[in-house]
Amino acid sequence: MLSKAVSSIFERRKLRLSVLLAGFSLIEGWRFSVFILLL
Repeated sequence: MLSKAVSSIFERRKLRLSVLLAGFSLIEGWRFSVFILLL
């Protein structure tokens, strides 16, 4: 029971981390393309 709750919390945290990573890479890619356009 307890391990199930811990695993669900871990899954949620992993999901949030992957979403954050995707958003960060998207923003970084956008900044990189703007930098290329400015050159």
